Amino acid sequence: MEARLGVEEKLEIILGPDEITYGAISGRLEYVNVHRKRNFRLYPLIGPRWIRGRFTEDLLPEIRKGLDRHVTVFGKLLFKSWDKHPYAIIAEKIDVHEPDNELPTFNDVKGIAPDLTGDVRSSDWVRKIRDEEW
Repeated sequence: MEARLGVEEKLEIILGPDEITYGAISGRLEYVNVHRKRNFRLYPLIGPRWIRGRFTEDLLPEIRKGLDRHVTVFGKLLFKSWDKHPYAIIAEKIDVHEPDNELPTFNDVKGIAPDLTGDVRSSDWVRKIRDEEW
């Protein structure tokens, strides 16, 4: 007699196993839950609408600082084999980015490194690095 599979087993067969890799993903940190499990949602600019995240107690200060801000989360990315974007991340480190209004403008950095190109005109220097292979 054949054993019957439950709903969870059938879903696992359909969805396939997780592929896990280390990496980083950036987006807006929203929806934080610290009740029992420590979860968050990261809303990236591209890819899925949101990515589910988990974090440990030691990352709570950075989570608080990054709430409703743009962050980069480093850790274990979870993918399905059929998808090119992660659906979840287990956070190991979080970098909180400055708000856009605190970033320098082009006028702020104008003239910041006047000797960067040496004796070469800046337009020639840019043309040279643009045309060379990196």
